[in-house]
Amino acid sequence: MNTPPIVFILVVNYNGRKTLPACLRSLFHLEYPNIHILVVDNASTDGSLEKAKTQFPKAHFIRNSENVGFARGANVGIRFALDHGSDGVWIVNPDVIVPKDALSPLVTLLERHPNVGMVSPIITTPSGRHIWFGGGAIQWLRFRAIHTAPRSRTTPFETGFLSGCAPLIRREVFESVGLFDEHFFLYYEDADLSLRAKQQGFLTVVHPRSRVSHSEESRHNPEKTYWLIRSGLFFFRKHSPTSPFLFFWIAFWIRRFRNSLRLLHSKRESWKALEKAFRDFLTYGY
Repeated sequence: MNTPPIVFILVVNYNGRKTLPACLRSLFHLEYPNIHILVVDNASTDGSLEKAKTQFPKAHFIRNSENVGFARGANVGIRFALDHGSDGVWIVNPDVIVPKDALSPLVTLLERHPNVGMVSPIITTPSGRHIWFGGGAIQWLRFRAIHTAPRSRTTPFETGFLSGCAPLIRREVFESVGLFDEHFFLYYEDADLSLRAKQQGFLTVVHPRSRVSHSEESRHNPEKTYWLIRSGLFFFRKHSPTSPFLFFWIAFWIRRFRNSLRLLHSKRESWKALEKAFRDFLTYGY
């Protein structure tokens, strides 16, 4: 009998005391037999790491000395997984709950289709009634990466990019294209890795027979608007071909003007975050 591929399940945690225990509990109930669970903690201050160590002693834990963001934190875990012989890394947000049968279909798909580099389950809201991620599309002219509805309820399908919420990524992707770009502190690192993988001939696929739920705790993060804008600007500048590079800067200033006008009087805090994101992008380039 062939040994099932080794899968490291990577959870990047930052102050996830409310959600991390339930996430890890669900991971330890997975029916897939060959897993290792790894938590990379970005210097949490809420006791979530200490609590997890006590409740889940069989997991691996790495603590960073500061909050280095998602991409860099994930890379710490990915390197650990690859160094320990992992065939694939399943990145799972700490506010995700996985059914016991969620991982097996993803692994099977990668085994049967070597050209598939990354595969994601359908991601629902906690009630399961609404789909949070069923596919991804990049709207180049609007500077947006959006979630789309699933193209199929039964058959795996290719999509523009995968959310970083719960993608299973085969080892060969990291060996071919590298890890997450650490210029992305939060957001768009998933779309960036997806594009780089596709450029090397890998497919990014959604498997509708695998589902997980996501409570999207990030929506409570007051810095979300700032990082979405700043990371988005870096993403679209990075992936703009040389010839229409001037278009990027024209669109940049149009977007800044329109968004500022829209938010100035209605959402003052969001307007401040937007202006800071644009200024920092112009200053630092990412």
